[in-house]
Amino acid sequence: MRCTSRRQAGDQIWVAEGTYKPDQGGGKTPGDRTATFQLVNGVALYGGFVGTESSLDERDWQTNETILSGDIGTVGNNSDNSFHVVTGSGTDATAVLDGFTITAGNAELPSPDGGGMYCGNFSGPTIENCTFKGNSANRGGGLFCNWSYFTLTNCTFSGNSANLNGGGIYCLHLSNPTLINCTFSGNSANSSGGGMFSHSSAPILENCNFSGNSSGESGGGMSMGTHYIFTPRLTNCTFSGNSSDKGGGACFYDGSTARLTNCTFSGNTANLNGGGLVCGWETSPVLDRCTFAGNSAPNGSALACDTSTPGHPSTVSLANCILWDDGNQIWNNDSSTITINYSDVQGGWAGTGNIDEDPLFIDPNGLDGIPGTADDEEGYVHLRGYSPCINAGDPGGDYSGQVDIDNQPRVAYGRVDMGADEVFPIAGDFEPDGDVDFVDFGIFANNWLLGV
Repeated sequence: MRCTSRRQAGDQIWVAEGTYKPDQGGGKTPGDRTATFQLVNGVALYGGFVGTESSLDERDWQTNETILSGDIGTVGNNSDNSFHVVTGSGTDATAVLDGFTITAGNAELPSPDGGGMYCGNFSGPTIENCTFKGNSANRGGGLFCNWSYFTLTNCTFSGNSANLNGGGIYCLHLSNPTLINCTFSGNSANSSGGGMFSHSSAPILENCNFSGNSSGESGGGMSMGTHYIFTPRLTNCTFSGNSSDKGGGACFYDGSTARLTNCTFSGNTANLNGGGLVCGWETSPVLDRCTFAGNSAPNGSALACDTSTPGHPSTVSLANCILWDDGNQIWNNDSSTITINYSDVQGGWAGTGNIDEDPLFIDPNGLDGIPGTADDEEGYVHLRGYSPCINAGDPGGDYSGQVDIDNQPRVAYGRVDMGADEVFPIAGDFEPDGDVDFVDFGIFANNWLLGV
């Protein structure tokens, strides 16, 4: 193990590029599946060094990959791998894991949760610049948290799997993690929450991306049930190319009161209901300035309300949104209340300020011109300068200090736009109306050299 330590404000351990396994060194027993890298309060672990650096800023954690691997047994035989590669239980924010790849953990009986990392017992470590890939578990292939409140920043979850729920992450029992700039791609769960599964918790997600995740039952990208008393918040998040039986992009259930702002659902698919989103069992999510486009499902290509047990309808509210998908946009199978205002809905919807006009996305098929591929997401987010969705949102809303999915200020032209993108003022657009035309040229010509 090549490792250099530095003593500063708090202990730091600098770890050089290479592969490290939890059953190595320190008198540990080789092949012990219970061996784990235990985080410690007051100690910050930093990966990504070559060994010649003199300051933390000199490291390159992306180039100098520092791997924490659970592959401690027979090569290719996951049943010999570590139950949990890393453990963060009992720690607070002073326990730091930064710049590592966590891989090849396999949590199964008698330790079935959190193959990559396990956090329990009111843990709250700080996790930054880490990649969780190729881990597996019954629940939480990449990471499992129970009674936890940690923060993840700039982290990636890819190719993790769960026999039950939460291929990437599983949150349980008052776990309220904050995820910022995190990516979930290619994760899978046999049951629910291919990318992320959350129950009785209130995670906060900002600028997170869920793409190409899958689940067997519900919530290809995400599945979230809050049991009525918790309010998860998602801001500037994208769901693209995810798939499941119900809720290709996401599933809200069990009294979920999630709040979504500036989120996009594009190119997600469901075999049954809710290509973009499915809501069930007394959920009451609120969506503001969200975009649904290019999603598909036999019932409700954008949105479906489908309670498996009769008598538990949902109350779903959307404002300033765009729903532009093929086929049956919205499917209400359980007498749920769906309220939509100041939105662009293909096929129309009764409500204040709603329209039924092509939103004129910049390029729904992306740069490659092929529908259903990874680059479609950008084309579905951004509007052309003459889109009918510009200046068509709720004029009575308070958007002061808020930004759109590109981190540009709302409101650009005096009234909020529909969807996740606020069309920013264009050079030469003097009216302004979102494009540059002969009217703008006339204004320019009339004021030429007048000093006004």
